[in-house]
Amino acid sequence: MSRCLVVLVFPPNTDDPDAFSNEDGVAPRSGILTLASALAESGIADPVYIDGDIHPLDKICEFITLHREDILAVCVGPWSTGYPAALKVFEHSRAEDPCIATILGSAHFTALSTLCMQNQRPCVDYGLVGYEIVGSFVRLIADLSRGDRPGNYPGLAHWVNDTLVQVPQEPEALFSRVDYALIDRHLPHSERYEENFRANIVPYAKELFGREPRGYGFLEVARGCIKFKTEDACSFCCLSRGGMWKNQVDSGAEAWEALRRAFNAGIDYLFFVTDELPMTFRSLLVDMKKSMPAWFRDLPDDERPILEGYARADGLVVPSNASLLFDLGFRNMFVGVDAGPMTSLRAMNKQLNVVGRVDSLEKLYEANDRAFKEAQRVGLKVEIGYVLGHLGATPELMAQSVSLW
Repeated sequence: MSRCLVVLVFPPNTDDPDAFSNEDGVAPRSGILTLASALAESGIADPVYIDGDIHPLDKICEFITLHREDILAVCVGPWSTGYPAALKVFEHSRAEDPCIATILGSAHFTALSTLCMQNQRPCVDYGLVGYEIVGSFVRLIADLSRGDRPGNYPGLAHWVNDTLVQVPQEPEALFSRVDYALIDRHLPHSERYEENFRANIVPYAKELFGREPRGYGFLEVARGCIKFKTEDACSFCCLSRGGMWKNQVDSGAEAWEALRRAFNAGIDYLFFVTDELPMTFRSLLVDMKKSMPAWFRDLPDDERPILEGYARADGLVVPSNASLLFDLGFRNMFVGVDAGPMTSLRAMNKQLNVVGRVDSLEKLYEANDRAFKEAQRVGLKVEIGYVLGHLGATPELMAQSVSLW
């Protein structure tokens, strides 16, 4: 019997008693939706999109049981909080039919690939390390569908007899042709997304922007942060960057096309998931402004998509960067600030990449303040992630940190 289904799961956080509250499941999961879209585009198999924030673990396992004879592979991409549930999905799949291949990926596996493969060998067949693995995923499914032995694709981890083989990652073009119709193809998701969106996001958006958007989602047209280039991530950063410090679509026109797909699917409140925009991807933003399409230009201001993203304070300091973001439709930026007082910046060894450490600290201190003034000047809202304390901080220094903000 030909197996035609590939199940892609974002697992629930089964250890959190509030895992299925209305605060979860407000938007499609971009990771598994991207893989599902690439697989659907290839025509190799029929992808099944399942968001564990919408469908709990027992419902996911029930689907696998009902369709076990048609399932070629079960693929799970957990955050660390969802890793126990991911293993339960794999264990259930193995018990239902040992012929179903199991594939593990995402941030948790990228950080701990060797341990995951060694400790979970009975229930994990393959792993994919990093985020530039869409091509490898499609090739792996193609080989499995033909009954062939998988090749050594970039990012693939698998066992060859008793040897764990982990293939080095390679650069890969960012896939942006998301098919939003896949969200409800096999299991319903949109109704719950809409319900949670109305309950949690709409009131926030109305207060912040004075309008009520139709739908919320994530847009991935760029990935990375300039701080990853020199392995100097911010002190509050917990991201696993995978194998590439930066990746983006080929042009501004391609970014607009991805945005248009989301907008036509009823999503007009979009979060750019890249880790930092104005410094890392300024060239892409400039090209987006040059290639701004007529469909966007012709929309009244209050009907254009609302965009959000991340920025470093020293990226917003540049007046042209703040203006560029606003012109493209960005209305809210999340900015991480390491600390306020000079003493705290010095204690955390923070500096800008300019000559002279004292000069660097002074510039960083000034940048934190000037960035928010630039955002205010053009009309950008700013949400701040702020490090309040550190080892050795005194009560007086903590009070100074709080008073600055």
